[in-house]
Amino acid sequence: MSVITWTDLRDGDAVGSFLRTHGPAPFNHLTDSGIDAQRRRIAAGVLECTAGLVDGEVVALATVSQFSAAALTGTPYLRLSGHYIEEVAVHAGHRGRGVGVGLLRQVVDRYRQPVDIYIDCDERNTACARMIVKAGFSQVSRYRDADRGPAGTARQTLLFRFREQA
Repeated sequence: MSVITWTDLRDGDAVGSFLRTHGPAPFNHLTDSGIDAQRRRIAAGVLECTAGLVDGEVVALATVSQFSAAALTGTPYLRLSGHYIEEVAVHAGHRGRGVGVGLLRQVVDRYRQPVDIYIDCDERNTACARMIVKAGFSQVSRYRDADRGPAGTARQTLLFRFREQA
């Protein structure tokens, strides 16, 4: 496997281009308007991006935001705060080689203390769920997410959290 260099990527246009090319997947809710919003939020400094580079080319990226006191739909007593991994995308030519797990571990190393880190995925996306667990996250909830399917169709979402063990 090629050597991956991990870095912050602050170029919203580069993030948008990579997400448009390598982000779409059968269970991904990624839309053009969502990509444009992420690009603008990176430019405004409210969304951060960790990227993996091979020979100067992006092969993987994750966008991460910070939040507090968010109520989780379908679970009225669970309140979340910390960092949320909004998107994870791996270049098609690098999938299945542990790049996604390495990317999530880089995000964990960057944001782990003193907050929790969350990520979610469609429950049908078993490959993504396995990657998230391999990176050290634990499932904390399963809920119906009406806002996150194609054309607004409902789906079941799995929520995972990374919490440093004491």
